[in-house]
Amino acid sequence: MTISLKTLILGAACAAMVALPMVGAAEAKPGTNRGDREVVFVKRDGPSHRVSALNAMRVATSGINRRLDRQSRRIRAGRLFGNLTRFEALRLRGRLAAIHASLRFARIDGRVSPRERHHLNRMLDTNSERIARLSRNGRFR
Repeated sequence: MTISLKTLILGAACAAMVALPMVGAAEAKPGTNRGDREVVFVKRDGPSHRVSALNAMRVATSGINRRLDRQSRRIRAGRLFGNLTRFEALRLRGRLAAIHASLRFARIDGRVSPRERHHLNRMLDTNSERIARLSRNGRFR
């Protein structure tokens, strides 16, 4: 009996999805749920402080969010006008999803440090250059 890599990865992902809520439930402290918002305890170099999950999502990253939206629109327009092939657009969207995942990871502790912000902006710069280069490479759909 042989198990394909795809089946193995899918099984591991399902097991992780089942086990993850159990870990969170075991670590839950009474009083950490305040109505409809969850309170996250953050330990930075100093004393720990509480940050609501809603505020963690509202970390001041409006410039990064604008750039993500703008790049997403540029990819959509490039595909619509035929400047990007389907596979080029797919690859660019994948890179955009990776940047978005990095942004979510940076927001976990309730703030985006200047170093994290610089790293995200560098990733966005690189992706912007790739969108421009692939849009002008002469390949049409």
